[in-house]
Order: sequence, then structure tokens, then C-alpha cells
Amino acid sequence: MKLKKLFSFFNLPSVKLITGIVLLVSGVLELSDSALEKLFGIDLRIHHGIIIFAITKVLGSVAEILEGSEKVSNARKEKKAIHK
Repeated sequence: MKLKKLFSFFNLPSVKLITGIVLLVSGVLELSDSALEKLFGIDLRIHHGIIIFAITKVLGSVAEILEGSEKVSNARKEKKAIHK
């Protein structure tokens, strides 16, 4: 039961989106050696390929969120049409 809840949590589009954004930001920081890294003393060393992984996670999550929003919108339209 607990494993199902954990699995469900990690399959939420919002969790995937946040994970992807964190991976993308950390990859870009490592790649660019930005001023934020120097100011706050963040020393992230991640392989550059993580950026590609992060982009796919973010885009996949956005696609899932948009698909879900579209389904909700269509369901509301159908419900209104039935009640008319």
C-alpha cells in the first residue's frame, strides 16, 4: 500500500516537472559557471548530459499537464452539454 502511494507520488506530473527543472538548473549552472554559483558558493558538478535528461523530463511533464488540462476542459464541456 505504501509503495503504491510512493509510486503514485513520483508519477505526478508536478513532481516530474519540479525534478526536471531542478536538474536543468543545476546542469546549466555547472555548464555556465554562472555568477550565482560564485556568489552563493554552490559547487555543482554534474555531467553535461543531465541537461538533455532534464529537458526531456520538463517537456514530458508539461505535455502531461496540458493533456490533463485538456481532458478536464473537455469533460466540463460535455457535462454542460448534458445538463442543457
